[in-house]
Amino acid sequence: MAIQVDPGNVVGRDVLIEQIWAKLRKPPGQGSLRFTAERRIGKTTVMAKMAAEPKDGFDVLFLEVEGIESCHQFAALLLNRVKPLLSKTDKAKTWFDGFWGTLGGIEIGGVIKLPETNGLSWQATMEKTIEALTMLDTFRVLRQRHANLRMIFAGSVGLHHVLRDLRQMKLASEPVNNMELIEIHPLEAPDALQLAKRLLCDERVRAAEGAENLIAHRLADLASNVPFYMERIVGKLGLLERDLTVEDVEATVQQQLTSDHDPWEMEHFRERLDVYYHDIVIDANGRPTPLAAIARCILDHFALADDPQSIEQVWAAVRSQMSLTDRQSVVRLLLSLGQDHYLICDSSKRYSFRFPMIKNWWKMAQGLGQ
Repeated sequence: MAIQVDPGNVVGRDVLIEQIWAKLRKPPGQGSLRFTAERRIGKTTVMAKMAAEPKDGFDVLFLEVEGIESCHQFAALLLNRVKPLLSKTDKAKTWFDGFWGTLGGIEIGGVIKLPETNGLSWQATMEKTIEALTMLDTFRVLRQRHANLRMIFAGSVGLHHVLRDLRQMKLASEPVNNMELIEIHPLEAPDALQLAKRLLCDERVRAAEGAENLIAHRLADLASNVPFYMERIVGKLGLLERDLTVEDVEATVQQQLTSDHDPWEMEHFRERLDVYYHDIVIDANGRPTPLAAIARCILDHFALADDPQSIEQVWAAVRSQMSLTDRQSVVRLLLSLGQDHYLICDSSKRYSFRFPMIKNWWKMAQGLGQ
């Protein structure tokens, strides 16, 4: 996980966080949420700030599960995070000690280790752990089982891809259909400008006379108002020991986006297409065409387009490059590219790149318009 901003220094998320807390207070069965956003937009920052500054009546568990490869590992992680909460009451601690004995696990240096096999399945282990969490609120009468439990799911890999693969395996479960979707956006322009000025000040970036505001505005604009990229740009600007201009900001961003060392890991946007879109479409000649190849063709088209594009315009552009007859496959792909934050559509269902910075990178990385 990337280094996180101190919760006290987070800019522009207070209104969003208040809205999230309000949603978490909804009646049982309605209060759990899913966060969706492109990576580095700020999902983890929002959750970390909520965990550091919880509202009254909430005990927050913030689990970073990157690297967890099995339900067994997840159960062990959850148990380790739950244990400090259970120590708040003698009753809960006594329950946990008894439960821990039935698992036959060990504790080394304060870290719980689950045995690979025990009398309880991992499902039972999870169930018992969740039951322990509800014991923290002894003053409420639960209207239903686990009525005080709320969950937030967040991740860079679109959950719709996971569910799609499950359905292809003939698993009809809809595990998140009662979890409201919350999109985490880049900062609003005034908040991005405030952050830009603060970052420039903290890094002691020297601006040419009269250029302070111009530099801050351009910094926020080139970073698409995303704090992660703003911080990285300012970090590079801070190495330039002279009075800077707007042109220095533009040159720094250009250098980072075109570097073969890929300091911002932008190649992720190309590489993941083969992972996300691994199906094939049969073309007019009966040949299989990878869906990922169609996605790249679509994104190339948008990188060169000056205006939002209708579905028919995109279909025409794809057909000019590929021998496809299945228009509906392109319609579905546009929907998926929107869900995966490559594209965004307006109220007339016309699409464009969601983030100008990524559009700029894609155009250069693909060698388009040269």
